Amino acid sequence: MSDAQRFIAFAEKEVDDFLVTLKIATELESPSYGDKAATDKCGKFFQKLYQDAGFTITVYPQMECGDHFVAEYGLGSETLMLVGHYDTVYPMGTLVDMPWKLVDGKAYGPGALDMKGGLVQIYYAMKILQAFSIPINKKILICVNSDEEPGSYSSRPLMEEIAKKSKYALVMESTRTKCGVKAARFGRAIYKITAHGKSSHSGGAPQAGISAILELAHQVGVLHAMNDFEKVLTVSPTFISAGVDDTATVPGNGKMTLDVRSSTIEALNAAMAAIENLQPKLEGMRLEIVGGMNKPVFEFHERNKALFAKADALATELGCPLIPQTVGGGSDGNFTSHVGTPTLDGLGVVGDFLHNPNEHVIVNDIPFRVALLARLIQDL
Repeated sequence: MSDAQRFIAFAEKEVDDFLVTLKIATELESPSYGDKAATDKCGKFFQKLYQDAGFTITVYPQMECGDHFVAEYGLGSETLMLVGHYDTVYPMGTLVDMPWKLVDGKAYGPGALDMKGGLVQIYYAMKILQAFSIPINKKILICVNSDEEPGSYSSRPLMEEIAKKSKYALVMESTRTKCGVKAARFGRAIYKITAHGKSSHSGGAPQAGISAILELAHQVGVLHAMNDFEKVLTVSPTFISAGVDDTATVPGNGKMTLDVRSSTIEALNAAMAAIENLQPKLEGMRLEIVGGMNKPVFEFHERNKALFAKADALATELGCPLIPQTVGGGSDGNFTSHVGTPTLDGLGVVGDFLHNPNEHVIVNDIPFRVALLARLIQDL
């Protein structure tokens, strides 16, 4: 029996135990911000899980979000980096309306797919390698953070430092199809635009005001015209605020938030330059523009294509050739790829409805994903 066959057979026997572990992790609610104590409890669960698999843990304490940590295993001159996060977009109390459940071959719960399932998957991949006494002639570093959802602001330097020392980076984010992986991701920039005008009475002297609402409305039109869907550039206002409801005032101040994404660094840079040079449309108005690149473009360049080819060969042995996908959402893979480390993303569990009450994991696809990760750890 080949390693591929043995790995799949072992993983199939572990599915029930995998789900028990994932249930515990999912029921440990872990918002990025808002309840550090609760989030740390979830982080400690994963630290203990990896300790049980023989990893040593280094904790990086944080003041506002949960603590980041790195789990280390093995020896060798080369390092394989695994990347994941245990924070979720859901606030404390979400379990009341979104409880863990198994229905029609799907496992539901906040963070089950994004991405506690991927973190659990690492543990069971290691169980396979240890069960068959597979030698691992490299160092494995699992870099786990608790602030990925809002943008990895405090954890990015740690991840980039580890990535620079690693031969490859495997990102345990989820995917929507059994054979799918995320080979490329859009880059992202975030901007906040504040309009500074002049307030006035909307009945007594509306003409004396310099309206932030009117200015921002003009700018929304300018920004919308920047969209180039054929070249894959999106410029999306995601928040706008000006004035106070039920008051007779032309508001002098208002603000808007922009989410800018592109599949190429050239298009992203051009859009950023255009936004940073926006000019007010109303006389007497001043625009304050703050922001910049949040995530660099994760491109399917030659280094990443070479890693994909290695993974595809292993997946083909397991009966499921990989399908490379490009997605608009970013991940920590944007950072690891940006510093030059060959990166492959979307190696976690399979499911759908990220950041949605219907978020779920496809149970039948768990054995293949666990076995594939085990083969990657073994061979890369």
